[in-house]
Formats: sequence, C-alpha cells, structure tokens
Amino acid sequence: MFPGSLRDQVIRASLFVELAVEAGFIGKSRKTLCIIGAGVAGVTIALEASARPDLQIWLADTGKRPLGLIRNCDHRSISPTLYDWPAPHSARRRYTGIFDYDEGTPDVFSSRVNEIFDSTVDSNPRLTWCGGTTATPHLHVGDGPPWPVPVTFDPPCTDAPSKFD
Repeated sequence: MFPGSLRDQVIRASLFVELAVEAGFIGKSRKTLCIIGAGVAGVTIALEASARPDLQIWLADTGKRPLGLIRNCDHRSISPTLYDWPAPHSARRRYTGIFDYDEGTPDVFSSRVNEIFDSTVDSNPRLTWCGGTTATPHLHVGDGPPWPVPVTFDPPCTDAPSKFD
C-alpha cells in the first residue's frame, strides 16, 4: 500500500473558496455555483461554499456518490500527516479541519466525508447533489468574463438552472 495525503487538496480547495469570495467570483452578484467533480477538492469546495447564505450550489459528478474513485482504491492508505514528519504532530496521524479524519483506508475516509456531505445536503437546501450525471460547461471565448456559463446535465439534474453565474 502506498500512503498518500489528501490534506493538501482540502486546504487548497478551502483557500480557493476564500479567495473566490474575496475576488467577487462567488457571492454578492453571483448567486449560483456549479462544481463539476466530486473528488476531495470538489466536495470540500461544495461544503465550504455552502456556508455562504447567498449562494446556491450544485455538485455534479458521473459517480453515484461523492469520492467514488477514492472509495474503490485498494492500493493506498490515507495519511493526513504523511508530509509533516518530523514535526511533533505527525505521529498523531489525524487531520482536523473542514472534516476530521484519521489515517486509514480510502473506503473509511470516503465514508466519513460522505456522512458529513450527506448531513450538509440534508440540512442545507442551497446545496444539491447531482450524482450520476455528466455536467458540461459551455464557455464562450471573447472579451470580458464568461458569466453566466451555460451548463448541460446529462441526464438532467433536478432544479438546476441552465446557466450559472
């Protein structure tokens, strides 16, 4: 088994949301967000963005559940502090952040994250899971920002707009 750390993806995705809000790319005048891909980064962005009261979020993936590729990866171990050695906290092998997890197998990690994601979807009507669909953005090339961006879902995702800010 090869150890691997997913913490960097979590941190980068969290920072992405923070910087996107500061730059005005999400929130304020932009009220809809479509995240394509429900891996670690996509789920983290969805969870972080769902804390914003002014934003509707759709997380789309071809898989039936978030983190589907990681769940079935049987040749690695998830280690949240792998690259922190020799720092004193590296021996704990535990990550606390947007979701807590311990060192272990990918299926345990994905189950833990899916519990958090499901709970957030259940309690937050502004976050919608669009599993088992292909989301295709149709970006235009030209002057100015590409907003709003038309997105096609195949099969369709319930209540998703045809364009995202």
